Amino acid sequence: MKVLRTVNLIIATGALSIVFYHLFIDSIDLSMNIITSFLVLMFLLSGIENVKEKDRDKKLGYGYIFTSLFLCSLLIIELKSIY
Repeated sequence: MKVLRTVNLIIATGALSIVFYHLFIDSIDLSMNIITSFLVLMFLLSGIENVKEKDRDKKLGYGYIFTSLFLCSLLIIELKSIY
């Protein structure tokens, strides 16, 4: 699962870069839907990586997957109420 680890590292680096830019350089106007979508993707990929790894605790991975599904359902409910 080297690919998932690389993708998760890229996502984490991108998130830290965005936060650094937002706090120290210029304010970024992002909607909450974009941030929630980003978190869903990050938790889902981290959960899949933890479940697939043999040395890691699988309960933590399933917790990440459950969290991503919960956030995804909240995002869908919010998008349905907007449109």
